[in-house]
Amino acid sequence: MLDLEAPFRTRDPGEAAIRLDRLERQAETRDRFVAALDYDALSATEQHRLLADDEAVSEAIAFAHFYLIHLADVAAHAPDCRLAA
Repeated sequence: MLDLEAPFRTRDPGEAAIRLDRLERQAETRDRFVAALDYDALSATEQHRLLADDEAVSEAIAFAHFYLIHLADVAAHAPDCRLAA
């Protein structure tokens, strides 16, 4: 299974972008593999699992893009922010 949490394990925008890129490439490879499967040869449980995994991968990638935007925004505003003592 793909490491769907990898982009979220860092607060560095550059590292998160690298991890997201890696996840997207792995997801593309997975998509090609799944597309080559004979769905009719799979059980209903296996078909359901593939669809659930597809949804989880798509959701993780979408949220990771929002996370990158968030990290960039935080980095852009960091000089203006200070923690209260």
